[in-house]
Amino acid sequence: MRDRMEWNRVSALMALLCNINSDPKKGKTFCPADFNPYFSKKRKRQNALEVKDAESRRLFKEAFEGRRWQIQVQ
Repeated sequence: MRDRMEWNRVSALMALLCNINSDPKKGKTFCPADFNPYFSKKRKRQNALEVKDAESRRLFKEAFEGRRWQIQVQ
């Protein structure tokens, strides 16, 4: 447990040093997970929703694209 906590701290410092010394226009920014050997890159987020088919993508875009819902009064 302590080993993981130390790696969390050290990897945050390593990411900070790399981001300070790198050119933001030329390269990507680093995050602590890039340097932490305990971080699993294949781990999926628990609250993530996968949108795979075209109809779901269309509905997702309509919902989150900034369009306002119009209430139709009959």
